[in-house]
Amino acid sequence: MTELAWATLGTPVGRLSVGCSEAGLSQIRFGGPPVPVWAQHATGAAAGAAAEQRDAAVAQLAEYFAGKRRGFDLFVDWSVTSSLQQQVLRTLFDSVGYGETLSYGALARRVGHDSFGASPPARAVGQIM
Repeated sequence: MTELAWATLGTPVGRLSVGCSEAGLSQIRFGGPPVPVWAQHATGAAAGAAAEQRDAAVAQLAEYFAGKRRGFDLFVDWSVTSSLQQQVLRTLFDSVGYGETLSYGALARRVGHDSFGASPPARAVGQIM
C-alpha cells in the first residue's frame, strides 16, 4: 500500500480530504480521510516528499475555490489506478477545459468504445469518475 500524507479542507462543495504520496496527488475524496488513517500516513523519508505534494495540492485547491486558479500543475500518482482509469482521466484532463461540461457518454466516445469491453461505456466512465 502506498503511504499517503493527508489534509482536509473546507470548500464550497463540502469537506475534501487530499491524500498525496511522494510521487504526487493520489486521492481526493469528500469527507475525511479513510479509516484507519494511521495505516496510510507517510513515514520516514517518504513523509517529507509526500507532505510537500500534499501542501501544494491543498494550496492549489484553496486558490481554485477562491476563484484565483483555473488550472492545476500538480504531479499525479497514477500507481493506484488501472490503465482504463488513467485513459479516462487523462482524456478528461486533455479535452475538457475550465467551465466546460461533458456527459459520461461523450467522454466515453472520446476515449473510444473499444476500451470498455462488455460494459456500457457511459456507465463505465461514471464508475471511474
